[in-house]
Amino acid sequence: MTDLQTIISKLQEDFEATISSGTAESQKRLLAIIDELHSVVNERIQDMCREEMHKMLNRLKNGLSLAPSDVDQIRLWIIGDEHEHAKSEHHCQVWESELKEILEEIKNLRDAQEIPVDYSKFRALLRRASVVLADIFYCRQQKEKLDQFDQIGSQISPSQRAFLIKMLQEKLDSADG
Repeated sequence: MTDLQTIISKLQEDFEATISSGTAESQKRLLAIIDELHSVVNERIQDMCREEMHKMLNRLKNGLSLAPSDVDQIRLWIIGDEHEHAKSEHHCQVWESELKEILEEIKNLRDAQEIPVDYSKFRALLRRASVVLADIFYCRQQKEKLDQFDQIGSQISPSQRAFLIKMLQEKLDSADG
C-alpha cells in the first residue's frame, strides 16, 4: 500500500466518523485534518519536482526555450489542483445562482421592521453571501490563472516568460522557505 493509499484510507475513516458523529467539533477536526493533508501533499509535490523546476527556471531566466512538455510540467506543479477546481465551471454557476437567491432574500428584508430578529436574519444572509462570494472568487481567480497558462504556446513571449519566471520563483521560494 502506498503512502497515498494509506492517507486516503485514513481520511475516509475520519470522514465516516465525522458523518456518524454529526457534531460541529468532529467537523472542525476533519477540516483541520484536510488542511494538514493539503499541506503535506503540497510539500510532497514540491519535493518530487523541485530539482526539475530549478532547471526550468534557469532555462527561462537564460532565455532558452521550453518544450511543450516543460510548460505542461510547470502548469501541473504550479496550478495542478486549481486546474481541477476551475474545470468545474458548474460549481461557479451554482454559487452564482445561490448568491442571487441570497441577494433576493436581502432585498425582501427592505421592508423589515427595526427589530433584532430582522437584523439577525440580515446578518445570517450576509454571512452566507460572504461564504458564497469567497467560493466564487476562488473559482474565478483560478480560472484566470489557468487562462494565462492556456495562452502559452510553443513560442513564449517576453511577458509570458516573465509570468512563468515569477510563478516558478514564487513557488520555489515557498517550497524552500
